[in-house]
Amino acid sequence: MSSSVLPTGLTELRGTDIAEQTPGGAWQPTPLGADLVTAMGPLLDWSRVWAERRA
Repeated sequence: MSSSVLPTGLTELRGTDIAEQTPGGAWQPTPLGADLVTAMGPLLDWSRVWAERRA
């Protein structure tokens, strides 16, 4: 991965109000981002089951 991929991705997430940078420089989900993580949970669970069945 190039050194610009992560900063570019984080900047895009900040621009869509999914992530924010704390004053200390750490990244965290915004309330909207936390909702997205919750919404994606069932898809993540499904993908794990699918991967186990494929193995």
